[in-house]
Amino acid sequence: MARTITFIAATLLALAATAFAAAQDDPPTTATATAPAATEAASAQEPVEEVVVRGRRTLFSLRREMQTARENVWEVFSAINSDDDFDIACTSAPRTGSHVKSRACRPQYADKATRQAGQEVARRMSACAPGDSACLEAAMQMATGDAQASLAIIPYMDKRLDGEFQRLAAEQPELATAILEYLAKQHEYDEAVRRREDSPASSTNAQP
Repeated sequence: MARTITFIAATLLALAATAFAAAQDDPPTTATATAPAATEAASAQEPVEEVVVRGRRTLFSLRREMQTARENVWEVFSAINSDDDFDIACTSAPRTGSHVKSRACRPQYADKATRQAGQEVARRMSACAPGDSACLEAAMQMATGDAQASLAIIPYMDKRLDGEFQRLAAEQPELATAILEYLAKQHEYDEAVRRREDSPASSTNAQP
Protein backbone atom coordinates (compact mmCIF):
# COMPACT_ATOMS: atom_id res chain seq x y z
CA MET A 1 0.00 0.00 0.00
CA ALA A 2 1.20 3.48 -0.76
CA ARG A 3 2.76 5.60 1.95
CA THR A 4 0.50 8.33 3.15
CA ILE A 5 1.22 11.73 1.73
CA THR A 6 1.65 13.16 5.20
CA PHE A 7 4.55 10.79 5.77
CA ILE A 8 6.08 11.77 2.44
CA ALA A 9 5.78 15.42 3.48
CA ALA A 10 7.57 14.85 6.78
CA THR A 11 10.39 12.91 5.11
CA LEU A 12 10.95 15.28 2.20
CA LEU A 13 10.77 18.43 4.28
CA ALA A 14 13.25 17.01 6.77
CA LEU A 15 15.68 16.09 3.98
CA ALA A 16 15.33 19.19 1.86
CA ALA A 17 14.50 22.02 4.28
CA THR A 18 18.03 23.44 4.14
CA ALA A 19 17.96 23.61 0.35
CA PHE A 20 14.53 25.24 0.43
CA ALA A 21 15.77 27.92 2.82
CA ALA A 22 18.82 28.60 0.68
CA ALA A 23 16.57 29.16 -2.34
CA GLN A 24 14.89 32.10 -0.60
CA ASP A 25 16.33 35.63 -0.36
CA ASP A 26 14.38 36.42 2.80
CA PRO A 27 13.08 33.25 4.50
CA PRO A 28 10.60 33.79 7.32
CA THR A 29 12.40 34.17 10.64
CA THR A 30 10.10 31.59 12.21
CA ALA A 31 11.05 28.88 9.70
CA THR A 32 13.55 26.36 11.04
CA ALA A 33 16.50 25.08 9.04
CA THR A 34 15.38 21.48 9.51
CA ALA A 35 11.92 20.05 10.00
CA PRO A 36 11.20 17.70 12.93
CA ALA A 37 11.07 14.08 11.83
CA ALA A 38 7.74 13.56 13.57
CA THR A 39 5.84 16.24 11.65
CA GLU A 40 2.49 14.57 12.08
CA ALA A 41 2.88 13.70 15.74
CA ALA A 42 1.93 17.19 16.88
CA SER A 43 -0.61 17.56 14.06
CA ALA A 44 -2.49 14.46 15.20
CA GLN A 45 -3.15 15.89 18.67
CA GLU A 46 -6.67 17.20 19.21
CA PRO A 47 -6.68 19.22 22.46
CA VAL A 48 -10.08 19.01 24.13
CA GLU A 49 -9.89 22.44 25.68
CA GLU A 50 -9.47 25.59 23.62
CA VAL A 51 -6.15 26.83 25.03
CA VAL A 52 -5.65 30.46 23.96
CA VAL A 53 -2.20 31.41 22.65
CA ARG A 54 -0.97 34.69 21.20
CA GLY A 55 -4.07 36.67 21.99
CA ARG A 56 -7.25 34.97 20.86
CA ARG A 57 -5.67 32.30 18.69
CA THR A 58 -6.19 28.78 19.97
CA LEU A 59 -4.27 25.58 19.43
CA PHE A 60 -7.14 24.46 17.23
CA SER A 61 -6.84 27.53 14.99
CA LEU A 62 -3.05 27.18 14.81
CA ARG A 63 -3.41 23.55 13.85
CA ARG A 64 -5.95 24.49 11.18
CA GLU A 65 -3.57 27.11 9.78
CA MET A 66 -0.79 24.52 9.67
CA GLN A 67 -3.04 22.08 7.84
CA THR A 68 -4.05 24.75 5.33
CA ALA A 69 -0.40 25.64 4.71
CA ARG A 70 0.48 21.98 4.20
CA GLU A 71 -2.30 21.50 1.68
CA ASN A 72 -1.20 24.66 -0.11
CA VAL A 73 2.16 22.95 -0.67
CA TRP A 74 0.34 20.12 -2.45
CA GLU A 75 -1.79 22.55 -4.46
CA VAL A 76 1.27 24.43 -5.70
CA PHE A 77 3.08 21.18 -6.46
CA SER A 78 0.06 19.80 -8.35
CA ALA A 79 -0.12 22.95 -10.48
CA ILE A 80 3.51 22.82 -11.65
CA ASN A 81 4.53 19.15 -11.77
CA SER A 82 5.21 17.36 -15.05
CA ASP A 83 2.73 14.48 -14.69
CA ASP A 84 -0.97 14.64 -13.81
CA ASP A 85 -0.56 11.32 -11.98
CA PHE A 86 1.52 13.24 -9.42
CA ASP A 87 -1.35 15.63 -8.65
CA ILE A 88 -2.35 15.37 -4.99
CA ALA A 89 -5.90 15.74 -3.72
CA CYS A 90 -6.97 16.04 -0.09
CA THR A 91 -10.34 14.82 1.18
CA SER A 92 -12.13 14.57 4.52
CA ALA A 93 -13.53 11.30 5.82
CA PRO A 94 -14.80 10.12 9.23
CA ARG A 95 -12.29 8.20 11.29
CA THR A 96 -13.09 4.56 11.95
CA GLY A 97 -15.50 4.35 14.89
CA SER A 98 -15.79 8.12 15.17
CA HIS A 99 -17.80 11.01 13.76
CA VAL A 100 -14.66 13.16 13.74
CA LYS A 101 -13.35 13.69 10.22
CA SER A 102 -9.69 13.51 9.29
CA ARG A 103 -7.90 14.80 6.21
CA ALA A 104 -6.08 12.44 3.88
CA CYS A 105 -3.99 13.47 0.87
CA ARG A 106 -3.15 11.03 -1.91
CA PRO A 107 -1.60 11.27 -5.38
CA GLN A 108 -3.67 10.38 -8.43
CA TYR A 109 -1.62 7.30 -9.28
CA ALA A 110 -2.33 5.78 -5.87
CA ASP A 111 -6.08 6.40 -6.21
CA LYS A 112 -6.07 4.92 -9.72
CA ALA A 113 -4.20 1.79 -8.63
CA THR A 114 -6.45 1.25 -5.61
CA ARG A 115 -9.57 1.78 -7.69
CA GLN A 116 -8.37 -0.65 -10.37
CA ALA A 117 -7.55 -3.27 -7.74
CA GLY A 118 -11.06 -2.98 -6.30
CA GLN A 119 -12.63 -3.27 -9.74
CA GLU A 120 -10.67 -6.46 -10.42
CA VAL A 121 -11.94 -8.01 -7.20
CA ALA A 122 -15.53 -7.06 -8.00
CA ARG A 123 -15.25 -8.38 -11.57
CA ARG A 124 -13.92 -11.75 -10.47
CA MET A 125 -16.51 -12.15 -7.71
CA SER A 126 -19.44 -11.16 -9.94
CA ALA A 127 -18.70 -14.05 -12.31
CA CYS A 128 -19.65 -16.59 -9.63
CA ALA A 129 -23.17 -17.85 -9.07
CA PRO A 130 -24.70 -17.05 -5.65
CA GLY A 131 -23.70 -19.68 -3.11
CA ASP A 132 -20.93 -21.19 -5.26
CA SER A 133 -18.26 -21.22 -2.58
CA ALA A 134 -15.67 -23.01 -4.73
CA CYS A 135 -15.98 -20.39 -7.45
CA LEU A 136 -15.87 -17.58 -4.92
CA GLU A 137 -12.73 -18.97 -3.33
CA ALA A 138 -11.00 -19.35 -6.67
CA ALA A 139 -12.14 -15.91 -7.74
CA MET A 140 -10.80 -14.40 -4.54
CA GLN A 141 -7.41 -15.99 -5.08
CA MET A 142 -7.20 -14.74 -8.67
CA ALA A 143 -8.51 -11.32 -7.66
CA THR A 144 -5.84 -11.07 -4.98
CA GLY A 145 -3.16 -11.65 -7.60
CA ASP A 146 -4.74 -9.09 -9.92
CA ALA A 147 -4.98 -6.54 -7.11
CA GLN A 148 -1.34 -7.03 -6.14
CA ALA A 149 -0.32 -6.48 -9.77
CA SER A 150 -2.31 -3.24 -9.89
CA LEU A 151 -0.81 -1.97 -6.63
CA ALA A 152 2.76 -2.95 -7.53
CA ILE A 153 3.26 0.28 -9.45
CA ILE A 154 2.79 2.44 -6.36
CA PRO A 155 6.32 2.06 -4.84
CA TYR A 156 7.85 2.90 -8.24
CA MET A 157 5.63 5.97 -8.59
CA ASP A 158 6.40 6.97 -5.00
CA LYS A 159 10.08 7.24 -5.89
CA ARG A 160 9.29 9.30 -8.99
CA LEU A 161 7.08 11.59 -6.93
CA ASP A 162 9.83 12.07 -4.36
CA GLY A 163 12.30 13.04 -7.07
CA GLU A 164 9.85 15.41 -8.77
CA PHE A 165 9.01 17.11 -5.48
CA GLN A 166 12.61 17.70 -4.53
CA ARG A 167 13.53 18.92 -8.01
CA LEU A 168 10.69 21.42 -8.17
CA ALA A 169 11.32 22.59 -4.60
CA ALA A 170 14.86 23.50 -5.62
CA GLU A 171 13.89 25.07 -8.96
CA GLN A 172 10.55 26.77 -8.34
CA PRO A 173 10.48 29.69 -5.84
CA GLU A 174 6.70 29.41 -5.54
CA LEU A 175 6.92 25.88 -4.18
CA ALA A 176 9.90 26.70 -1.97
CA THR A 177 7.97 29.63 -0.49
CA ALA A 178 4.91 27.44 0.18
CA ILE A 179 7.10 24.89 1.96
CA LEU A 180 8.74 27.57 4.11
CA GLU A 181 5.33 28.95 5.03
CA TYR A 182 4.25 25.46 6.09
CA LEU A 183 7.42 25.00 8.16
CA ALA A 184 6.77 28.33 9.86
CA LYS A 185 3.20 27.35 10.72
CA GLN A 186 4.37 23.97 11.99
CA HIS A 187 7.03 25.63 14.15
CA GLU A 188 4.46 28.07 15.52
CA TYR A 189 2.07 25.27 16.42
CA ASP A 190 4.80 23.12 17.97
CA GLU A 191 5.95 26.06 20.10
CA ALA A 192 2.39 26.70 21.27
CA VAL A 193 2.01 23.05 22.26
CA ARG A 194 5.35 23.18 24.10
CA ARG A 195 4.35 26.33 26.00
CA ARG A 196 1.05 24.73 26.96
CA GLU A 197 2.80 21.61 28.26
CA ASP A 198 5.34 23.70 30.19
CA SER A 199 2.78 26.06 31.70
CA PRO A 200 2.16 25.94 35.49
CA ALA A 201 -1.51 25.11 34.91
CA SER A 202 -0.58 22.03 32.89
CA SER A 203 1.91 20.93 35.57
CA THR A 204 -0.75 21.31 38.24
CA ASN A 205 -3.30 19.33 36.25
CA ALA A 206 -0.75 16.59 35.69
CA GLN A 207 -0.37 15.95 39.44
CA PRO A 208 -2.23 12.82 40.76
